Amino acid sequence: MATGRIFQKNELGSIVELGKGGQGVVYRAPRVNIRHVGPAVYKEYKPEVLATLSVPVLQGAVDFFREFTRVEAEEFLSLAAWPVGLVRGSSAVSGFIMPQVPKQFFTTFSLPSGKTKEVLSKFEHLLNPDQFQIGGIRVSDQTRYHLLYAVSQALTLLHGYEITVGDFSPKNLLFSTTTPVGCYFIDCDAMSIRGACAAPQLETPNWDIRTVSSEPRATKATDAYKFGLLVLRLLTRNQVTRNPNDLGSSVPSSI
Repeated sequence: MATGRIFQKNELGSIVELGKGGQGVVYRAPRVNIRHVGPAVYKEYKPEVLATLSVPVLQGAVDFFREFTRVEAEEFLSLAAWPVGLVRGSSAVSGFIMPQVPKQFFTTFSLPSGKTKEVLSKFEHLLNPDQFQIGGIRVSDQTRYHLLYAVSQALTLLHGYEITVGDFSPKNLLFSTTTPVGCYFIDCDAMSIRGACAAPQLETPNWDIRTVSSEPRATKATDAYKFGLLVLRLLTRNQVTRNPNDLGSSVPSSI
């Protein structure tokens, strides 16, 4: 199947729900296997989201991916769950196809009951003091620096393509501590591409720009500020601080 096409929902196979979010539901799409993408999933929007969705902009994001060479596509999709095809329901676009999150961006949580649960490795799990880390996750300071470097490289790549994240937060960003250490952006349909957004820009509480600036949302400057928050909060293990004085004396002043 070629990228960029519009899939009919009944072409996806027997879809299986994988998770729910504020905008919709994500399903496994077993009959979809796209060149350069591999196993794919389907995000179906809620009706209220469809009411404000710009289908032409979402189609533009899909068409943007089609411009890549094989090498560019592989590099890009190693960092982001980008829309690669639209899905049509009975009469209109209902959602889109994107890559399945790679296995290295999942974590096995240890629950108080003794059971385990596999969940997405979201950066938010690393922003608590070590004694309160959810599910027993432990990440060294050295690995935290490697993770921040990976995010900075990914953000540089996105900005080079005139893509800005906008709602840059630890809920939309995954981590992997396997070799090589890496990061992975989700909710990419909410990103701004060449200044256009498929849906109104939102911001995660405590990761907003309005607290400090009147800069419009989803610019390179707001992404850079929120990356700075990620640096500060990942190193201080703090979910909400905006105070650089919270950094310990072991953190180089050039950070």
